[in-house]
Amino acid sequence: MTDASNALLQQAMTRVKPVTLREQVYNQIRQAIFERNLKPGDHIQERELTPLLNISRTPLREALGLLERDGLVQYFPNRGWFVTKYTPPEIAEIFAIRSGLENLAADLIIDRLTEADFAELRARIDELGEAILTEDVPRKFKLDMDFHQRVVELSGNRRLLRMWQNIAVQCSIVFHYHTVTLPDYDHWLAVVDHTAILNALRSGEAAAVHAVNNEINQRVAAQCIEGFLAAEGREAANPPPE
Repeated sequence: MTDASNALLQQAMTRVKPVTLREQVYNQIRQAIFERNLKPGDHIQERELTPLLNISRTPLREALGLLERDGLVQYFPNRGWFVTKYTPPEIAEIFAIRSGLENLAADLIIDRLTEADFAELRARIDELGEAILTEDVPRKFKLDMDFHQRVVELSGNRRLLRMWQNIAVQCSIVFHYHTVTLPDYDHWLAVVDHTAILNALRSGEAAAVHAVNNEINQRVAAQCIEGFLAAEGREAANPPPE
């Protein structure tokens, strides 16, 4: 490589680096939200994050701006950044969108799923059951979402997958309400639901898959709203000390 080529490469890397850093920070915070290490209403404090991530405030603020665009965080003047706390109408909207995306994926794959695909989905359900038996809730949550993502991936539609992944992170925020704030939540419902989806896919009838997806998403939305209202009631009854 010539000296001139080296110089151009160094200039290009210098131009790309800030964008890459911003995206790295964006992905790290997004993953923390997805894995529910950051929960609805959590305060994202710049002063604590910058030394933790070993970055300046500029890429952090740029990343938070991208997360705000995605509806994952909110900024309040004189207070700072917070993980989004969705309202009941917004929760219903999120799950309606998720249902529509998963129904579209079903339309795209219903006529071309193979026995190998069905076997893979069945194995994912079995693995989910094992996580529930061992009471590994974080792993259960990941396997639950992985199953739905795999169904979308099988469509081969990258834009659809990106849209689903974005709404899935928003779902992960509100899942907090029905898996944490509702003490009697039955984790085995995930196995029942996934089995119903698999059976509907096996039937070869897109309408059957739509019916299952719609029922599941409407029920989970209602559970999340119930959990949200319960959490809000507890907060109102036990306000934090001033």
